Amino acid sequence: MDDHTVMENIPEAREYAHARIPNSDRDGPALYKWWGPEVISPVLDYDDPETLESLRKVCGTLRDRLRVHKPMAQVSFDVHVHIGQEHGWTLLQMKKFATLWHLIENDLYTLHRRGQRDAPWVGPLATESRLAYEVIKNEHIERSVVATTPEPMRSAYAIQMAHHMPRVARPDQRAFFHNIWQYARLTDLSEALALKERKGSLCWYLTGRKLTPEPTTEYRQTMEFRMMQGTMDAQHIWRWASICERLVVFCRDSSAAVFKSAIQDIMDGKLPELGFSREDLAWFAARQTDDGYFEYPDRNHVEWSQVFMVPGFGATHG
Repeated sequence: MDDHTVMENIPEAREYAHARIPNSDRDGPALYKWWGPEVISPVLDYDDPETLESLRKVCGTLRDRLRVHKPMAQVSFDVHVHIGQEHGWTLLQMKKFATLWHLIENDLYTLHRRGQRDAPWVGPLATESRLAYEVIKNEHIERSVVATTPEPMRSAYAIQMAHHMPRVARPDQRAFFHNIWQYARLTDLSEALALKERKGSLCWYLTGRKLTPEPTTEYRQTMEFRMMQGTMDAQHIWRWASICERLVVFCRDSSAAVFKSAIQDIMDGKLPELGFSREDLAWFAARQTDDGYFEYPDRNHVEWSQVFMVPGFGATHG
């Protein structure tokens, strides 16, 4: 389908390395009619071996049949990964995930290209969510999202938080987490963590009270991970999806004690055991060549003579 946000950011000739065509009065980009599509998959089972094969087939077919532009900062397109759960999301799972995400969001940005957090549709929840505006920035918003759960649930949620969270030193951060653990409905927590003025690194399409209902066309009941820049490298997409999936599984399955220990490790500057594949982490680490951020081999200086992704489903730059 068409995606107008892609077409709003087609790069100009000056943004390429050598875009002038020899013996011609035209620049390279002017030779093409550009189309900005969005490719949407059906619901796929992460644990089904055929899922990765399907991803490879789609990426390979598009790159073999079409001229697909290489990723570059001036081309605003992204990979979005939705994750749903067959048995729904519980309020506790979402509180755990919101806590974990707040603490590691900044580090996760470094797995992607520099500047993603400043892109129009990838803002950080830690500083730009409605709740962050109220309790961290102390700025007024049009409708308060501060949790107002009455007793006796207020005390019960405080005890639940104490079981899952170590002591937080920073007052503003402590207020942020206190609110997360005080919400009594999934819908209220989703609204509090939505960005005030744009879409964020993570979108919560979760509604309901203690458990999400069956998904509908209007309410997907998924988390949408939006950090990753665009690519047609099936392996790259799969490795990022793996990290997203491990975060979800950890928050779903970890005991209170294990979760609390992981949060303490993060606060102490240590890498907690969250179930990530060491191979995936090494793959990303090897590509963090822009002062700790992910970078493609051309270092964002795309030559017009090599502007399109190579055929196949692997590395887009050949």
